[in-house]
Amino acid sequence: MPSPSTGDAAVGVLAAAATPLLGAIGLFAWSRAWTGTAFALNLVKCSVGTLGFALMGMLTTVDAGWLAGATPTAVTWLVMSSLLGIVVGDNLWLHALRVIGARRVILVGILQPFVALILARAVLREPVSAATIAGMAVTLIGVLTVSLEKDDATGGGDDGDDGDGGDGEGGPAEVELPEMGGASAAAAVAEDATASTATAFSAAAAARSRGYAAAALNVVFDTLGTVLTKRHGASMNTWEINFIRFGFAAVSLACVAGVRAAVARRGSDASNAAYARVNDDDEEGGGGGGGGGDTLKEVTAPFFLPSLTRDAWALVLLGVGFTTFLAPGLGNYALFRVPSLAVFSTLMCVGPLYSLPLGWYVKGERVTWRAVGGSFVAVVGCMPMIWGL
Repeated sequence: MPSPSTGDAAVGVLAAAATPLLGAIGLFAWSRAWTGTAFALNLVKCSVGTLGFALMGMLTTVDAGWLAGATPTAVTWLVMSSLLGIVVGDNLWLHALRVIGARRVILVGILQPFVALILARAVLREPVSAATIAGMAVTLIGVLTVSLEKDDATGGGDDGDDGDGGDGEGGPAEVELPEMGGASAAAAVAEDATASTATAFSAAAAARSRGYAAAALNVVFDTLGTVLTKRHGASMNTWEINFIRFGFAAVSLACVAGVRAAVARRGSDASNAAYARVNDDDEEGGGGGGGGGDTLKEVTAPFFLPSLTRDAWALVLLGVGFTTFLAPGLGNYALFRVPSLAVFSTLMCVGPLYSLPLGWYVKGERVTWRAVGGSFVAVVGCMPMIWGL
């Protein structure tokens, strides 16, 4: 792959730095509207995004021909990058957002530029300068400072809008006390309460550990997907690349949803049949007590679309437009113009800097001087990093 010129590199740096802003806007929109599962959101955003990429791709390749550069080898590797980075990686990312919250996911994501540095050196044979490493470290320290400051400002935890709470975020469940009397009752109540509290905290800790593992695996898979895209997607433009990647992801997720729906339907039918047999036996035996008038079980599944208002769906689609359409479109454009994958990945991690003004404007969050200082440090760190290109 030929090295980009200085002018292309400068444009690529600006595009890479602007990409997290587009993604942050979409995440704020989703946090206000989406109430469904991570799987359902991934299916929606990939499906809608694919339609947009197809339209833009056809409009921008009228002369050259739609997917003219999509050789079988390139398509195969882009499909693999989609499987790793979107089908698996995005579901891990969305699951981690629910379980441990956006702040902690961001903290784990700080590792991504260093994973990119290693893979770029090993797979793409990209040179690494001392200025690049120093700039990366300073920039990520600034981003980390902003993230921790925002975490402290919300009381040391994650707010519900960013993280959705998840199973691991709540405290122990309330204990339902048995009706007993005397001193033995008090002792039993205390023992049950202690055991229930310990069980709840143990479950929360296990869920949090799975959330951190999901966030870490997403970092690895997402970086692998980016490496494969950069190595094998140079013959296509950003809209064609995203059409293949998100299109494959949409088809894969739709197939998974169809299989799970069929399994859920079969299980529900079996339960309803057993339920009907029990009612028939009760009626034949003179019992039943009106059991024949009960309704059968409804089929429910965690990946079904939630029931949202028209305004909520408008916000969800707005989020798809920014986070799934514009951000990947601009990001892949930058990917082939920034010479260093490590620099590109570092610039893609500056989302918390944009969350400061967005949080202040959308949610009325307070911006502290320490957060402003962290932003300044991150910007300063970009200078040697860019000079090292």
